Amino acid sequence: MPNGGTSLPDGVRRIEAALGDLRADVTMLKATASARHDADPLNGMFEANAHGENISVNQTYARFVGVGKDDLLGWRFLNFIHPDDLKRVRFEWDSAIEETRPFHQRYKMITASGETITVDATATPITDGQPVKRWVGIVLKTGAGSVLDDRF
Repeated sequence: MPNGGTSLPDGVRRIEAALGDLRADVTMLKATASARHDADPLNGMFEANAHGENISVNQTYARFVGVGKDDLLGWRFLNFIHPDDLKRVRFEWDSAIEETRPFHQRYKMITASGETITVDATATPITDGQPVKRWVGIVLKTGAGSVLDDRF
């Protein structure tokens, strides 16, 4: 570096190297968080694309629904909502998507075995400006001992 590393190309190379390190750190953080959440017995977690179709779920979410993790990919959480709550929840979900705002609802879910459970769900839109790129959400069973019983 004849100019002491202060040229524009040298600066770009330093930024590219720093971004490469950051990308590796983020990849490791995501993998660690995914593994940690998969062992979480209380929190069903999901990540969905902009339209609400699952791109990943944790084991707890799959256990709540009673379907394998891989089988839930591409499905929407709306597919498991009890018919009594479907219209209300769909309206709120569609509004959250349209307004690019968090979604919060308590509703009944029907599991693959036909059992009805009540859950509290929160989904947060992840944006890179506009529009929504994906949603990250959590689903918790309600009932005795639920920490969210008074929240909704």
